[in-house]
Amino acid sequence: MPSHDPERAWVQSRIADLDHRLDQTAAEMASALDLYRDDWSTSTNEMMRAHAEQMQRLRDDQAAWLANFTNGEAGEPAPTQDVGQGHGASATGPAPAPGPGPGQPNPHAAELAEAERIRNLSLQDFAVERERLIRSRTSRGMFG
Repeated sequence: MPSHDPERAWVQSRIADLDHRLDQTAAEMASALDLYRDDWSTSTNEMMRAHAEQMQRLRDDQAAWLANFTNGEAGEPAPTQDVGQGHGASATGPAPAPGPGPGQPNPHAAELAEAERIRNLSLQDFAVERERLIRSRTSRGMFG
C-alpha cells in the first residue's frame, strides 16, 4: 500500500499544474510566432510588390520623358546643335563666344595681370602684399 503523504501530493499537483501551464505557454508562443511569421512575410511581400510597381511607374515615366525629349511635341521643329543662339538667330554657325569680340580690348586685362603678378609671388612676398591689401582696405573704411 502506497504511503499517503499530503506534502508530497501537494508538490506533485503543483508540478503537474506548472507543467500544464508551461505546455500551454509553449503552444501559445508557437502559435504567435506562426502568426508573426505569416504577417511578416505577407507585409514584406506586399512592400516588395509596391516597390516593384513604383519602380515600373518611374521607368515608364522616364521612357515617356525621353521619348518626348528625343521626338518632340507634334509640330515642334527638331532641335538644332546651335541652341545658344536664341530665337530668330541664324542657324548657320556656332554661337559666338562670350567676351570681347576680335580687336576689342579685354575689360578685365588689368585684373588678370594683377592676379598673375600675385600668383607668381613668393610666400614671403605674398604675406607682405596681403598685409598691404588688408591695411589699404581698412583705411578706406568698412564699405569703402
